[in-house]
Amino acid sequence: MHWYTAYGLTFASDIPLPELTETEAGDPDVRVVLRATPESIDNPTITRPIWSANDDEWLQTVEGVARYHVSDGTTIAIEQWGSDRDVRAYLFGSTIGALFHQRQWLTLHASSFL
Repeated sequence: MHWYTAYGLTFASDIPLPELTETEAGDPDVRVVLRATPESIDNPTITRPIWSANDDEWLQTVEGVARYHVSDGTTIAIEQWGSDRDVRAYLFGSTIGALFHQRQWLTLHASSFL
């Protein structure tokens, strides 16, 4: 198990997340686990071509990379098919955004350039 802190949360992860700051083991706010994920969620309130969501779940399938299942704002399950780097790219993008949304955090997407 790998332990990290980011965004004011403690993460316990089955996979290394070198983008985050390592911390001591403790009571995690978020668990990142490698396991089989559902192919669909029950009663989605919104459905898009690669993701769907209801009040408690979010599911995204990225062909050749992974399927991500976020539940209750506390667990990110990943069914990995691609490289670790590709898996982390989607984890730190839309997947973390879905986790924050479930935690009722305001999530903004931003970029800048010079």
